[in-house]
Amino acid sequence: MGASIQDTYGKRPKGFLGGIANSNPLTTKSVTTAEQIAVGKFCTFSASGIINLTGLTNTIAGVVCKSDAMDGATVEANKNATLLEAGNVFAYCETSCTDGETVYARVTSNGALTVGNVRNDVDNDGTTDRAVAVKATFEETLIGAGLVQIKVNL
Repeated sequence: MGASIQDTYGKRPKGFLGGIANSNPLTTKSVTTAEQIAVGKFCTFSASGIINLTGLTNTIAGVVCKSDAMDGATVEANKNATLLEAGNVFAYCETSCTDGETVYARVTSNGALTVGNVRNDVDNDGTTDRAVAVKATFEETLIGAGLVQIKVNL
């Protein structure tokens, strides 16, 4: 009885928000006592752990990932979060995007839009940028908001 050998490869099918799209190494950091960190979002460091993004000068720590499909939508305060610093992950994009474009991470809220989401521009409100460019690119094209695969290289 013979076995078939896969000889064609393509992009992985869409997974879930915060789902890792490859098997690159991850780091685990503790969430501060005052925060909940949403999966699939960029975050930053503080003296006592990781926190949500708070401004344009934040150092990006990574993208919070699910360790399995049964994990919740957030990592609770004082718990460990799995961070992807390099590799592919699924994130929520607020805008349309093009494969290869630079990823921007939201640092201030804008109505119902969430800090840590990704988008294709700085979302300037006329006086202030509300998103910052990160060392990441889109790995596919979307014609509207939705789940997108991004390649992170922090």
